[in-house]
Amino acid sequence: MDSLMFGLSVITVFATNFIGMANLNFAMDKAHIQLIKCKPFWLPVTFLKPVYLRVMGWIFLAVVLKLSIQIWGFSIGLAAYFGVLTFGVGVLVFLLSYQLAWVIRLVGLATILCIFYVGIIIYYKSKL
Repeated sequence: MDSLMFGLSVITVFATNFIGMANLNFAMDKAHIQLIKCKPFWLPVTFLKPVYLRVMGWIFLAVVLKLSIQIWGFSIGLAAYFGVLTFGVGVLVFLLSYQLAWVIRLVGLATILCIFYVGIIIYYKSKL
Protein backbone atom coordinates (compact mmCIF):
# COMPACT_ATOMS: atom_id res chain seq x y z
CA MET A 1 0.00 0.00 0.00
CA ASP A 2 1.61 3.24 -1.07
CA SER A 3 1.50 6.46 0.93
CA LEU A 4 -1.46 7.99 -0.95
CA MET A 5 -3.68 5.00 -0.30
CA PHE A 6 -2.55 4.81 3.32
CA GLY A 7 -3.28 8.51 3.88
CA LEU A 8 -6.71 8.29 2.28
CA SER A 9 -7.53 5.19 4.31
CA VAL A 10 -6.53 6.86 7.58
CA ILE A 11 -8.59 9.96 6.78
CA THR A 12 -11.53 7.71 5.97
CA VAL A 13 -11.12 5.91 9.31
CA PHE A 14 -11.11 9.18 11.25
CA ALA A 15 -14.09 10.61 9.33
CA THR A 16 -16.15 7.43 9.70
CA ASN A 17 -15.35 7.32 13.41
CA PHE A 18 -16.50 10.93 13.84
CA ILE A 19 -19.78 10.18 12.05
CA GLY A 20 -20.43 7.12 14.23
CA MET A 21 -19.64 8.91 17.48
CA ALA A 22 -21.77 11.90 16.53
CA ASN A 23 -24.70 9.59 15.72
CA LEU A 24 -24.38 7.84 19.09
CA ASN A 25 -24.16 11.18 20.84
CA PHE A 26 -27.21 12.60 19.08
CA ALA A 27 -29.17 9.50 20.09
CA MET A 28 -28.92 10.60 23.75
CA ASP A 29 -31.77 12.73 25.12
CA LYS A 30 -30.05 16.06 25.78
CA ALA A 31 -28.09 16.15 22.54
CA HIS A 32 -31.13 14.91 20.59
CA ILE A 33 -33.21 17.86 21.78
CA GLN A 34 -30.42 20.25 20.77
CA LEU A 35 -30.15 18.54 17.39
CA ILE A 36 -33.87 18.96 16.68
CA LYS A 37 -33.54 22.69 17.43
CA CYS A 38 -30.54 23.05 15.06
CA LYS A 39 -31.85 20.60 12.45
CA PRO A 40 -30.55 21.31 8.95
CA PHE A 41 -33.30 22.12 6.46
CA TRP A 42 -32.36 19.23 4.17
CA LEU A 43 -32.60 16.51 6.81
CA PRO A 44 -36.04 14.90 7.37
CA VAL A 45 -37.10 14.46 10.99
CA THR A 46 -37.68 10.71 10.52
CA PHE A 47 -33.92 10.19 10.16
CA LEU A 48 -33.37 11.89 13.50
CA LYS A 49 -35.16 9.33 15.66
CA PRO A 50 -32.85 8.12 18.45
CA VAL A 51 -33.22 4.46 17.46
CA TYR A 52 -32.05 5.16 13.91
CA LEU A 53 -29.17 7.29 15.12
CA ARG A 54 -28.07 4.63 17.60
CA VAL A 55 -28.14 1.85 15.00
CA MET A 56 -26.29 3.96 12.43
CA GLY A 57 -23.70 4.94 15.02
CA TRP A 58 -22.91 1.31 15.84
CA ILE A 59 -22.80 0.42 12.15
CA PHE A 60 -20.27 3.19 11.49
CA LEU A 61 -18.15 2.08 14.45
CA ALA A 62 -18.18 -1.50 13.14
CA VAL A 63 -17.00 -0.19 9.76
CA VAL A 64 -14.20 1.71 11.52
CA LEU A 65 -13.11 -1.52 13.25
CA LYS A 66 -13.05 -3.38 9.94
CA LEU A 67 -11.10 -0.59 8.22
CA SER A 68 -8.58 -0.35 11.07
CA ILE A 69 -7.90 -4.06 11.01
CA GLN A 70 -7.70 -4.05 7.20
CA ILE A 71 -5.19 -1.17 7.14
CA TRP A 72 -2.91 -2.04 10.06
CA GLY A 73 -3.47 -5.77 10.65
CA PHE A 74 -5.25 -7.30 13.64
CA SER A 75 -2.92 -6.50 16.53
CA ILE A 76 -2.05 -2.92 15.63
CA GLY A 77 -5.46 -2.31 14.04
CA LEU A 78 -7.28 -3.12 17.26
CA ALA A 79 -5.07 -0.72 19.22
CA ALA A 80 -5.44 1.93 16.51
CA TYR A 81 -9.22 1.45 16.62
CA PHE A 82 -9.35 2.33 20.30
CA GLY A 83 -6.99 5.26 19.73
CA VAL A 84 -9.15 6.59 16.92
CA LEU A 85 -12.25 6.17 19.11
CA THR A 86 -10.62 8.13 21.91
CA PHE A 87 -9.55 10.91 19.57
CA GLY A 88 -13.01 11.10 18.00
CA VAL A 89 -14.74 11.31 21.36
CA GLY A 90 -12.33 14.01 22.51
CA VAL A 91 -12.98 16.15 19.45
CA LEU A 92 -16.72 15.58 19.72
CA VAL A 93 -16.90 16.49 23.42
CA PHE A 94 -14.81 19.60 22.85
CA LEU A 95 -17.00 20.76 19.96
CA LEU A 96 -20.28 19.94 21.73
CA SER A 97 -19.20 22.08 24.65
CA TYR A 98 -18.96 25.16 22.47
CA GLN A 99 -20.65 24.84 19.09
CA LEU A 100 -23.30 22.24 18.25
CA ALA A 101 -23.73 23.70 14.77
CA TRP A 102 -20.07 22.93 14.02
CA VAL A 103 -20.64 19.27 14.86
CA ILE A 104 -23.55 19.07 12.42
CA ARG A 105 -21.45 20.72 9.70
CA LEU A 106 -18.46 18.46 10.41
CA VAL A 107 -20.63 15.35 10.21
CA GLY A 108 -21.81 16.51 6.78
CA LEU A 109 -18.23 17.23 5.71
CA ALA A 110 -17.02 13.87 7.06
CA THR A 111 -19.77 12.10 5.11
CA ILE A 112 -18.73 13.82 1.88
CA LEU A 113 -15.06 13.01 2.57
CA CYS A 114 -15.86 9.35 3.21
CA ILE A 115 -17.82 9.00 0.00
CA PHE A 116 -15.15 10.84 -2.01
CA TYR A 117 -12.19 8.95 -0.53
CA VAL A 118 -13.87 5.55 -0.82
CA GLY A 119 -14.52 6.36 -4.49
CA ILE A 120 -10.86 7.25 -4.99
CA ILE A 121 -9.70 4.10 -3.19
CA ILE A 122 -11.99 1.88 -5.27
CA TYR A 123 -10.89 3.59 -8.50
CA TYR A 124 -7.21 3.30 -7.54
CA LYS A 125 -7.51 -0.39 -6.64
CA SER A 126 -9.32 -1.14 -9.91
CA LYS A 127 -6.37 0.31 -11.86
CA LEU A 128 -3.90 -2.08 -10.21
